[in-house]
Amino acid sequence: MVYDIAGKKHRDVDVTVKQKNADGTVSMYKGIEVKDETRPLGIGTVEQLCLKLNDMPQITHKAVVSSSGYSSGAIEKATSHGMDLLEIVDWDPVKDPGFSNIIFQPGFTSSIKEKITDGDTVVRIIDHLPVWKMLRDYSTNKPIAACGIVILNSGNILGYSIIGEKGIIGSLNIQYSDRQTGRLYKKIVT
Repeated sequence: MVYDIAGKKHRDVDVTVKQKNADGTVSMYKGIEVKDETRPLGIGTVEQLCLKLNDMPQITHKAVVSSSGYSSGAIEKATSHGMDLLEIVDWDPVKDPGFSNIIFQPGFTSSIKEKITDGDTVVRIIDHLPVWKMLRDYSTNKPIAACGIVILNSGNILGYSIIGEKGIIGSLNIQYSDRQTGRLYKKIVT
């Protein structure tokens, strides 16, 4: 929740990035709104998000993520208000490596095996291939992060994550019970 000076109340922002300063105070410097629409975001939607985030002076870096792209008017509006446009796209890590430090060899497979058990007995093994997605800057196509995920029969999510220009690789394991809480939070403490 971030304070909106025009509305005089705290409001939800989809993603916020905060930094804990040496003196113990917290600085919020990035706010990102996420939209999963079937059509490219129009000028009206982007204008509303610009106004919303501009009324939150704690947020000094503003961005919108779209899974469906942007109209030309929306791009112009965001540019004039200093808002970054990001997009989520399907990604093939072999055909389009994207990250400077990571090279996926031809024939690379990233399957995740799931053992289905009955007590101590393995009934079968299911071989899942992750669905790969990339978050990138809309104007430059520069990758920001990527992930390959699988939803197991148990409802757990497993996968791989690639973060930052240098391509730091990590793993994902989100329990079904955590997914049912309605919100997932990840704190990065440095």
